[in-house]
Amino acid sequence: MTLLEQYNGLGYANKGLPSPYVWSGTDQYEKGKYIADGVFDPNAVDKQLGCAGLLLAMGAFAPAPAVKTFWQELIEAIISIFTQLFGRKK
Repeated sequence: MTLLEQYNGLGYANKGLPSPYVWSGTDQYEKGKYIADGVFDPNAVDKQLGCAGLLLAMGAFAPAPAVKTFWQELIEAIISIFTQLFGRKK
């Protein structure tokens, strides 16, 4: 989740708030959103599902071990992509 938040930007972390990009749709996020570049609205609510909720939902639809293995590989591939992206920026 840290890599996903870093990918989107650390504006929320700098404010000590959970990022809606990661946590929207979970019990970790209530409100507060950047509504434009550098413009933060503490009362705006992100209606899109965040990455954590998406990844959790993908795992919830894994009824058989073979399907679960697929989802695990997909999540690992996503993490690998983000790791490679951040590696290039250094």
